Amino acid sequence: MRKTLAQLGLLLALFIGGFATSHAQTHRYSPEQLEEMKQLAKDGVAVAQASLGMVYSDGKDLPQNYEQARYWLTLASDQDYALAHVQLGFIYLQGLGVDADQAKALEWFNKACTAGLDGGCKLYERYSN
Repeated sequence: MRKTLAQLGLLLALFIGGFATSHAQTHRYSPEQLEEMKQLAKDGVAVAQASLGMVYSDGKDLPQNYEQARYWLTLASDQDYALAHVQLGFIYLQGLGVDADQAKALEWFNKACTAGLDGGCKLYERYSN
């Protein structure tokens, strides 16, 4: 239990730190970190699910796979994980593996805003004009 909490703390620190400095551009995961992330994601940990979705989306540490990205981000989103809402919004805004759909993107940004993420509110305002 203690090891799992330590691993989760490390994963959270890596994810938040990477996210704050443009996650897709600066952070790389080791094979061991990816395996731990996958296991935590399978165990239902929202931050791990969102992290795994981002890794599949950016295609640097795992082969780019937008279907897998949406799958894991949706699982995190189902737990009302606001950063997953934002990433799903970008997937629809940019048409990454789906038809671009600004209305769906706005729904996801609004959901992030409703979940309390200020960035979600700003994205909603930016793209709704």
